[in-house]
Amino acid sequence: MIVGLCTGRPADWWDTEDDGARLALALCRACPALQECPSGDPHPKGVVRAGNAYSDTGAVLPICPTCGYPQVGYKGGPVFDTCGRCKVSQIPMRFVGVEARKAYWRARKRAAETDGAMVS
Repeated sequence: MIVGLCTGRPADWWDTEDDGARLALALCRACPALQECPSGDPHPKGVVRAGNAYSDTGAVLPICPTCGYPQVGYKGGPVFDTCGRCKVSQIPMRFVGVEARKAYWRARKRAAETDGAMVS
């Protein structure tokens, strides 16, 4: 009997939304028991099995080319370039510097004073 590489590892890694899912995918793909793995779980949902990540509906999830994690929010159609983990929020440059933040709050305070509104 061949022992799988998942033996003795945290079970949470094989959940598609866990931070260890990328490592679980790598372990599964290199596992000597890869051929025996799917037979124990005929309808995988929300887990990593036999080197594939499955959604909650049982469909195979694409892997993000940037970070290597399963694209959990994938609903079908074209594959996204990056996943939710890789997307960086776009912060306007006017809020980056200290002086810019001070100017923003001064302008907001002046606008509130002219409108008669309270500034918190």
